[in-house]
Amino acid sequence: MSINEAIVSVKIGEYEEIKVKVTSGISNQHKKGGSSSGRFYRTRENEIDAFFKRVKEHMKSYTVSKWEIIGEKDSVKRFNND
Repeated sequence: MSINEAIVSVKIGEYEEIKVKVTSGISNQHKKGGSSSGRFYRTRENEIDAFFKRVKEHMKSYTVSKWEIIGEKDSVKRFNND
């Protein structure tokens, strides 16, 4: 999992089947400061939360006994805490 995309797949035995690929559409970070930087940060945070919510909705449509989240450390930690 990364901030740009997530892949939901189901593993049965040795086989893994990709069910859906979810892209985020999240705005890129920027390095410029200024009066709009706070608004941009809040908008980006809301986009990340909405992306994680969409991924979780896709995950709910499959019945599995255990989920394994793989990806960037910060993204996985935030996803699990959400």
